[in-house]
Amino acid sequence: MEPNPTTDAPAGAPMGTEPMEPTTAQKAPTRRESEAQALQHLHTLLRSFKAAMLVTRCDDGTMRARPMAIAAVDMDNTLWFVTSQDTPKVSEVTRYDNVCVCCQDGQSKFITLSGTAEPVDDRQKLKQLWNDAWKVYFPQGLDTPTITLLRVVPKTGEYWDQSSLANKLRFFVESSKAFISGRSAEPSRLGDNEKVVLQH
Repeated sequence: MEPNPTTDAPAGAPMGTEPMEPTTAQKAPTRRESEAQALQHLHTLLRSFKAAMLVTRCDDGTMRARPMAIAAVDMDNTLWFVTSQDTPKVSEVTRYDNVCVCCQDGQSKFITLSGTAEPVDDRQKLKQLWNDAWKVYFPQGLDTPTITLLRVVPKTGEYWDQSSLANKLRFFVESSKAFISGRSAEPSRLGDNEKVVLQH
């Protein structure tokens, strides 16, 4: 009697061994898993930036942006900046605490964060974060009377990442197709782009 390859156990397998099931395709991540992956990706990207544009609201309703060195990024994506108490940005966030933070690295990595900002007078935290390069702006270092921290707590964020080799190849292919066809390329097909809710 010939063995039945669809029901018989493989040769040498113990008696009673069930036939192996065919390998199925990997399950797609759940929504919660996708959100967690996007949050982790945003955090990793954010920690790679050394500077950001901090956007605040002025009294006349206009928006003002200025470059700021990022002093630290906490695990919950809270950002810390070092500034002076007598700067316009401090008075602006004291009156209108809604801010936006924008980061860019070349033409491949971008992040925007929307949240709230507040000055924090914490000398111990300042000592922990201090960088001697900041003496350019604070010649007296930590003894500068007006030096203070600015804490930004983001509520939402979005990133665009084309930095990986796979994304660079995808960008080249999709942009070439768009150029040849005369149609606009779908932004979502040009790299990793996700919106992330940081605070519910």
